[in-house]
Amino acid sequence: PNGETLLPRLACKFRPPQRFVSCSNSSNPESNKQRFYRATLGGEGVQMLVLSVWHTHSYAPNLQKPGKATLRQIAHHAALSIHRSQGYRRIHVSVEDAPIPRRSRWLGGVCSGATDSVITIVDCEESDGTQRQNTIGWIRDTAANRTYLIYFADTLNVDKTEVQAELLESLFSISSLDGVPYAKRRSSRSLWNISSALVR
Repeated sequence: PNGETLLPRLACKFRPPQRFVSCSNSSNPESNKQRFYRATLGGEGVQMLVLSVWHTHSYAPNLQKPGKATLRQIAHHAALSIHRSQGYRRIHVSVEDAPIPRRSRWLGGVCSGATDSVITIVDCEESDGTQRQNTIGWIRDTAANRTYLIYFADTLNVDKTEVQAELLESLFSISSLDGVPYAKRRSSRSLWNISSALVR
């Protein structure tokens, strides 16, 4: 309903922002990631996003404690690893707390008080010196040991307030599917390798 996309291999339901459509991944059907492109290519704003789910035990067994401080460490390290795998240089990762209103809808339920969620802003440059920025939102389902991330590509020239609002709306739209097995295949360079030519 309401544009919701069912993603059993990611153990969740997701409602992408307006005009975003999912892109099939036939070359790697067991991947733990799903790409979405904005249908109005060439327009303003974020043009591509990737939704992914990671299992905390396999990704960071020494960072299983609940709490935002642990998630900040996971997000910083993971954002750095993702961008290194794409061949970016001069990578700088800043981690911010996501502004979560009380009583927000969260992973299909209602949260009260603090929730594990952060945003990473990654500034970097390509091999030819072109400046890039990508923004990633992170939430953690502590009970299921799952961390969801939404990767917004090429946000350097997009209004930060607009990016944050759309990113938070996307994070809030994720709903866990309890009891559903999900893909645990790790990130591949090919899927994280975002070419700006594809989204302009």
